[in-house]
Amino acid sequence: MRARGSILTALVALVLAGTTASAHAAPASIIAGAVGANPNQFSAPSYNHDAGTTATMTWMAGGPHNVTASATGPDGKPIFESDTIGSGATAVRGTQFLPLGTYPFVCTIHAGMNSTLNVNAGTLLPRPSVAVKLLSKSLDKVVKKGKANVKVTLGGTEPATVTLKLGKLTLGTKNTTQSGTLVIPISKAGKTALSRKSKASLSIEATVAFGSPTKATGKLS
Repeated sequence: MRARGSILTALVALVLAGTTASAHAAPASIIAGAVGANPNQFSAPSYNHDAGTTATMTWMAGGPHNVTASATGPDGKPIFESDTIGSGATAVRGTQFLPLGTYPFVCTIHAGMNSTLNVNAGTLLPRPSVAVKLLSKSLDKVVKKGKANVKVTLGGTEPATVTLKLGKLTLGTKNTTQSGTLVIPISKAGKTALSRKSKASLSIEATVAFGSPTKATGKLS
């Protein structure tokens, strides 16, 4: 009897521990396509979400659905969003960076399909960041090799897009998911424009998903 009692006590403790763990830092589980007269709606008018976690949208019924925040973030795009899917489940990217607050969202496919994400607990993750610096110095080498080196420093794991320009002319663009030296190929038009100069002042524009864009300048001589 004592052994059975001890086992029962241990099982209860494990269940309680599991409940506590699951209750902490719980991401929202958004159901798209509630079963009923109108399947093109979310299953609830609002969902609770813990800061620092990534929400999930699960397709249940109706046509293809997505989750798209009504507000825009520092990158000028929806502050969070998911892929559009017609089955299965998908992450709602950007929800891990939301501070405490209330955030309306919609499905952009179906008019009137909306809900709200309530972020009311958890630990906030810092928004992604990106810093850039032109490493190439020689104009002749950039023209001859048809490429330029840019130092990229990412804060976080979100991808960045780096664009190199000469005035309004785009010399080249490249995406990266990691910090380090990014080699940007120069377009044919870019090489032609650079070859006509004895020195050039270039601008670097970098954007990072869900973070603030940044700019830098550098010179070739």
